[in-house]
Amino acid sequence: GMNFTTENSLDNEMDLRKCQSCINAGLITSPWIGMNKNVINIKDWREKFSTFLSGADDVFAPSRSASEIINYYYPELKIKIKEHEVSHHKYTFCPKFANINELNIAFLGAIGEHKGSNMIYELLDAIRKEQLPLKLNVIGITNLHPTPFVSEDGRFEVTGPYQREQVSNLLAAHKISIVVINSICPEIFSYTANEALLSGYPIVTFDFGAPA
Repeated sequence: GMNFTTENSLDNEMDLRKCQSCINAGLITSPWIGMNKNVINIKDWREKFSTFLSGADDVFAPSRSASEIINYYYPELKIKIKEHEVSHHKYTFCPKFANINELNIAFLGAIGEHKGSNMIYELLDAIRKEQLPLKLNVIGITNLHPTPFVSEDGRFEVTGPYQREQVSNLLAAHKISIVVINSICPEIFSYTANEALLSGYPIVTFDFGAPA
């Protein structure tokens, strides 16, 4: 379990009993980790990883944020930062996208609850209620909209799945004004944040994890 503060520090859970309780309660689900949660003993898990990592010639993390999380549990580790490569982008942002009457806000990727999908729908409700000149574009999918969708009022559009090589062109095709990376968990690397930045688009994100 992790809690976030406004000071941008991670309050990583060190208490073995609390970690074990979360695992036993099913907060770490078997399909996601590919193993039966009932056989996980967090004390043994940490000890095994400590032995494994300390014996490695080199330990790499894809972001400073990821290295800080690992060092919280294994402070003796020397971790090198090596980001994943993002080479399928091109610069497509045009300044006029930020000056149109109805701003287009984009959310990128496959967005489930841990990626902040609930916020998208809450924001959409607020936009409709306040009649704000904003349109929400999900370039990708959400847990509630896994296929292409356009709302009757035109305030909300979901493109559906896309190939990574398409992302720069899709941002331009929808005349995106700003990209929101709203994951509510500390991403260890964010392809979508890198893709948007390298394509020239401004980003709003939370002040934690790799996107920050």
